[in-house]
Amino acid sequence: MNMARRLFGLTSEEVLLGVTRHAARALGLERQRGSLAAGRAADFAVWSIDTLDELGYWAGFNPCSMVVQDGSIVLERNS
Repeated sequence: MNMARRLFGLTSEEVLLGVTRHAARALGLERQRGSLAAGRAADFAVWSIDTLDELGYWAGFNPCSMVVQDGSIVLERNS
């Protein structure tokens, strides 16, 4: 995500879509994954950040505070 922002000039919104909705579509999984909606897999991460721009800013830093897979919390960290 950092490289997409810095080297290719994508916006934070474009990068996030690229690793979620567009990635699911490229893999033929757009009906099950790629966005949070009823009937789709509840797989997502919760980040401890203030703005979306921070996702592409920090290289080597993991701001992930929670991971949900199939609707169940599989990782939870204190911030």
